[in-house]
Amino acid sequence: MKKWRVVRGTDDGCGLYQCLVCKESWESRTSGFPRCPYCGAVFEGQHECRPQWMPKWMYGRSCDGPYVKRGSQCKPSMAWRIETCDFHDDGTPSSSGWKFETECSKPESALKEYRRRVAEEKARQENENEFCFGMIMMYRIVRTEAKYSWTK
Repeated sequence: MKKWRVVRGTDDGCGLYQCLVCKESWESRTSGFPRCPYCGAVFEGQHECRPQWMPKWMYGRSCDGPYVKRGSQCKPSMAWRIETCDFHDDGTPSSSGWKFETECSKPESALKEYRRRVAEEKARQENENEFCFGMIMMYRIVRTEAKYSWTK
């Protein structure tokens, strides 16, 4: 096979490449080699293969964004957001509407955080002797797609 492949990236901005004819490796800042620097074989191009950092189950799947393994399928990872809104005593929301507070990766941790915040709000209302300036703080949990990117 007259091709070269990417072995891995190095920390200094170079890449480690390998000739698939003579199996020799070299380090370079560029890619797209016309021939092997060791045996002189003229390459037909790059051999597409899985990057070293990528799990085997993920290679060859067409997925956009952060994904996790679920059986044999590739599905988006989910997050649970806690949002807050100020409501007037008559039940109408304030002009600002629902605002993001925090994001949790597990539903159990989102529920725990939600309960903690509701308890804090209840304690605040009790400490103010039923005088909360006509506003009540409400919380909700919203399931959403996680917004983080891949790391090695």
